[in-house]
Amino acid sequence: MNRPTLETIASYGIPTSSYVKAIQHINSQTTLSNDEYIRRIEEMSGFSINDDQLNPRFTYLYIIQETIRSFGELDENEILRVAINKSIEYVNINPWSLAKENKRPVDVNGNPKPKKGVKKEAALKLWKSVTDKTSMTRKEWIAKLVEVVGLTPAGASTYYANLKAGRYA
Repeated sequence: MNRPTLETIASYGIPTSSYVKAIQHINSQTTLSNDEYIRRIEEMSGFSINDDQLNPRFTYLYIIQETIRSFGELDENEILRVAINKSIEYVNINPWSLAKENKRPVDVNGNPKPKKGVKKEAALKLWKSVTDKTSMTRKEWIAKLVEVVGLTPAGASTYYANLKAGRYA
């Protein structure tokens, strides 16, 4: 087994004087593929890593952090264990942190946001499906838009005013 060393970290062009500087450098400068993160993790730890076990980027960041922060206090087994656990904990607490892997923007829970115009189209479809627009009150229309289209009450109010004025036709 290899012990992650400051020399190995420095060979990647990462500053080793402070783990904060190292993490800032990696976050601002490094754009590696998952395979490259895994290769570096394996090189530093001496262990074979399965991509399904972890988020390679965050595990790599935590290995760098723990190696610099606790240099000489932890062995390679403990550094890798701590890094994997912190990576898993971080992703569980912050699911949005994986948002860059999706092409579409995500909400705070990590779920893809609807494409632009989807709600407008759904509201217009609902509006056109009702032949007698006066059969429902404004309050009922807003409730229906919230329920069917998934708008907030404020958004539904705006959509209702625009639909009624014919701006979406």
